[in-house]
Amino acid sequence: MRVGILRDLRKELYNKILDFPASLLSKDNRGDLVSRTTNDVLEVEWCVNNTLDLLIEHPIPIIIYLVTLFTISPKLTLFALALLVLCALIVIVVGRSLKRLAHKGQSERGFILSQYEETIGGLTVIRSFNAEKQAAERFDEINEENRRTFRRLNRVLALSSPVTRFTVSTVLAVLLWFGGNSILTGASRLSGAEFVYFLLIFHSIISPVRGIAKASYSIRKQIASLERINKVLNMNDGPSSDTSDASLLWEIEPDVPAIEFSHVSFSYEESALILDDVSFVLEQGKSLAIVGSVGAGKTTAAELTIKLFSPQNGVVKIFGRDISEVSTAKIRRMVGYVPQDAVLFNDTIFNNIALGVENPLSQAVEEAAKKAGIHDFIMSLPDGYSTVVGDRGSRLSGGQKQQIALARAFLKNAPILILDEATSSLDHETAASIMDAIIELMRSRSTLLITHDENVAGIADSVFKLS
Repeated sequence: MRVGILRDLRKELYNKILDFPASLLSKDNRGDLVSRTTNDVLEVEWCVNNTLDLLIEHPIPIIIYLVTLFTISPKLTLFALALLVLCALIVIVVGRSLKRLAHKGQSERGFILSQYEETIGGLTVIRSFNAEKQAAERFDEINEENRRTFRRLNRVLALSSPVTRFTVSTVLAVLLWFGGNSILTGASRLSGAEFVYFLLIFHSIISPVRGIAKASYSIRKQIASLERINKVLNMNDGPSSDTSDASLLWEIEPDVPAIEFSHVSFSYEESALILDDVSFVLEQGKSLAIVGSVGAGKTTAAELTIKLFSPQNGVVKIFGRDISEVSTAKIRRMVGYVPQDAVLFNDTIFNNIALGVENPLSQAVEEAAKKAGIHDFIMSLPDGYSTVVGDRGSRLSGGQKQQIALARAFLKNAPILILDEATSSLDHETAASIMDAIIELMRSRSTLLITHDENVAGIADSVFKLS
């Protein structure tokens, strides 16, 4: 049951991340997100185990013992239970402290994972600026703070058991004094032998009570992890990415624009407007270059078109249909998107080109690679299309990664193409070498060309300037 719950929880978290709103991905610490899907999930696994102990193993003997104690002496049993309330209060107080510290510690582990991720991704920059010492000091500070948090957490956890044992022993001593005194003074009808029998039964109840207290401490600690996981599972402030009807496209009418922005305004959270009352039209079969300075909202316009975000005001239409009234999957099936930073996965070249395509044909993938001008290079590799590109395409150059991204768009063959600064991160020679592939990709498609380069904008039929 425990490992089954772990499997289901990981699956649900992964599916949630695939559908994660883009705005939340940009706001949240990615290392913390990874921590929630790894460390916190393991804590929940142990929480399930401790809960089963709490609900099955310990309560059954406690119930049997309590029935026996009430049979011997209801009055003395009620007195004993009143004393055990003290134990319950201690468990509650200590449990709250454990939960608070566990929540803090797990969050700090997320920061540590984020630091690892940032350092590995930016190692070249760190070294080029001789910032190794600065990075190490920052990591040491975070790491030391996490050590102090878990030291406090483990100290409380370690002290909880002996404190519980001492409290229960105190209760037993008080019960011995009270019951013994009642028998000696004649205030109780119990005989000495019955009282000894009562004490033996009550002593037997102590072990499962301590077990419940111990399990309760662990559960309190792990509930903090469960709350962090639930925060991820309950997040939803963006368009859904349901792909169930991705293949169901609508018929395109010849007289409607491919893309139409009508008085569109957009801002991230409560920041200043990125787009303010923006209107433009991309006609079918034509190309439109969107130009502007850094921060003018060029990429934001592309992200609104593929429904990564929803505008606060105005309407975005694709082939005459308001995208707010069409499923996200259908919208994205109509658009081939080539971002500025070509994202590759640690998989084969074939699978990277065929991303999102069900049952891709080798011939179609190779044809797309030829159009992108990368086929000859791929065939020169020992494993050809089966070559694994490494983490984020680390085994390929920037131009080669961009060509694979273009091959994806060729293979998808969508009626609308969005090129977001497709050559800006490349050197002049590399950029010039793939321009032919870009022009070929734009042919017979409605193309939104996002660029700050006037030469690149010059290949478009018209230009729209964002300020």
